[in-house]
Amino acid sequence: MFNLYLEGKMDIAKKQKFFAKKCLDIYKRETTAFELLPKAIDVTHLLFYQNIPELTVKSISGYLQSGISKKYEFLIYGTTKYSDDSVREITFKTLQITQLNKKNWFLFFSNIPLLNKLSIQNHSHNIIGNKCLTYFLKYFFMIFKVTKMLMKYQNGTLRKYSYVSIDDITNGLSRKIPDCYQNIPSNLKYDTFNLLCVKIFSENVISEHTIDREKMINQFNRLFDESKSKIFFGCYNYFLIYKNNSEIHEETDIHKLSYKTIINVYQIVFDDLQILEGGAKNLILLERSFCFKNFSYDFEFMYLFTSKNTKDSDYKFFILFSRDSRKFVFNYKWFMNRAYNDIIIESSFYLAVFAHFKLYLIEFIEEENPRYFKIHGVKCSDFRIKIFDEEKISYLGDLMSINSFIDMLVFYPNF
Repeated sequence: MFNLYLEGKMDIAKKQKFFAKKCLDIYKRETTAFELLPKAIDVTHLLFYQNIPELTVKSISGYLQSGISKKYEFLIYGTTKYSDDSVREITFKTLQITQLNKKNWFLFFSNIPLLNKLSIQNHSHNIIGNKCLTYFLKYFFMIFKVTKMLMKYQNGTLRKYSYVSIDDITNGLSRKIPDCYQNIPSNLKYDTFNLLCVKIFSENVISEHTIDREKMINQFNRLFDESKSKIFFGCYNYFLIYKNNSEIHEETDIHKLSYKTIINVYQIVFDDLQILEGGAKNLILLERSFCFKNFSYDFEFMYLFTSKNTKDSDYKFFILFSRDSRKFVFNYKWFMNRAYNDIIIESSFYLAVFAHFKLYLIEFIEEENPRYFKIHGVKCSDFRIKIFDEEKISYLGDLMSINSFIDMLVFYPNF
């Protein structure tokens, strides 16, 4: 077990390159999905019972006709069982619709056998009106209902991936937010056979500067029709994406790289199932409750360094990587007396980690050869870390290298 963590003499230049590359790679991996997305996106997660399709399709059809987007793609996500008994996600590209004007739509069908059973199977391109669109959606969800049933019988169990995605593809670009950032409440997971799930992704800019509970509710009721939308339970999310990247290379051999992505999420959750119990006749008489949430996902990578080597007196660097509440800092002679969360770090050569609302500080000193360094001291508010030797630490009694310690708390946390 001891040999597992041996990493040899700690080389300053190698550690600089290692952590700079690793932080940038993880930043890009976490934020690549947002690079091509527009600034503002609606994500609607709807669940509804299978026995009330009329109000369902009228509400969704009204959303599509609202003019938020001109082009959508319909996809069915499901699962299939392979010969090795593994169950994997599959996707059916079914059709695309394009709004020609306020009254007419252009439909393009993919080559899906189940869709070809429709009466319009002899025409891969169709122009229909708004009323026909609503009528068509009714039969589309009936097809999805059958498809879902077939997948259930094939797999022996119903997985959460069975849903319809209606994706805004204006200009040929998807507006779909990755699943891990959609923040669907656990009580709205769609792994029940009696419910159908629809997700809608659209580019949509809310004009108001301040977004609150009332604005989110009004926006949802306007887009989906307040009376008809009461047949749904689910959540309505509004994503605001901020991206700022800069690279500065000064004549004095100083290089500054800064990348930042902030995703602000405004969410209303409507899961008051009692509204559905009275039947469709009573829907318009009932008021429903909404739970409002506002949170964000924050990613930042900053890398400041000189072009000098370790033998030069002005060789220095600063690396910062943060992901929400977790932060990693590696400072070599760039900042003095730097403050983090009201804690002043007086050293100029240290590694700091923020996780679980705690600061973990590892201070270093150079050896006789300035190319190498060793651990000088460690600090934590509750003594979770201790020095083991010059190159390793003990964290909660477990011996580990610096790399393993950072991986566990910041880069690859498994909790």
